[in-house]
Amino acid sequence: MHEDVIERHQLRMREAGQDMMRRRKALAGHPFGPLKCRAGYRHFLLRGFERVRGEWRLMALCCNFTRVLRIVGFKRWMALCPA
Repeated sequence: MHEDVIERHQLRMREAGQDMMRRRKALAGHPFGPLKCRAGYRHFLLRGFERVRGEWRLMALCCNFTRVLRIVGFKRWMALCPA
């Protein structure tokens, strides 16, 4: 019924699919590796979509804050923080 759509999609995936997937892996894969390996975060502890979303946001915030501290440095970060 929708063979033309399927054919166009398959053609697009053949032409640009590998490059698109390579870029997607590089962008989306970064936060999951450190969270799974270093933090030991392999599953969610809470149930329900809203609670899982909150738990994920907290873990992403911690991951991003760790990256900021590595880039800026702890002493410089403390100098920037108001007392």
